[in-house]
This record gives sequence, C-alpha cells and structure tokens, in this order.
Amino acid sequence: MRNSSNGTSGLYSRMTIYPRSNDVKYFPTTGYYFLKIKASRKGNKTVFSQGDPF
Repeated sequence: MRNSSNGTSGLYSRMTIYPRSNDVKYFPTTGYYFLKIKASRKGNKTVFSQGDPF
C-alpha cells in the first residue's frame, strides 16, 4: 500500500494478527522492508520492536 501523508510518500502496510492466528502479507514492489511490531495486552506494558531490513 502506498500512502502519502504530511507531504511524504512511503510504502507501508498495517495488519492485525490475533493470538493463535497467522497471516501472510505479499509485497508488490521490490526493495528493503522491515517489520515494526507492537504487542499489547491489557494490564501489561506495550512492547515495540523493529527488525533488520530484509
């Protein structure tokens, strides 16, 4: 998904994966991608993680 906001253009996609489930995301454009992960659970601190480009 190509999105433009605040005068910048970027390539990103957002998805939600629930516990005990999985999903696949296909990238239509070649390039460098990385995963940016947010994990949250009621009553616990939210955890963020960003992986190395692949």
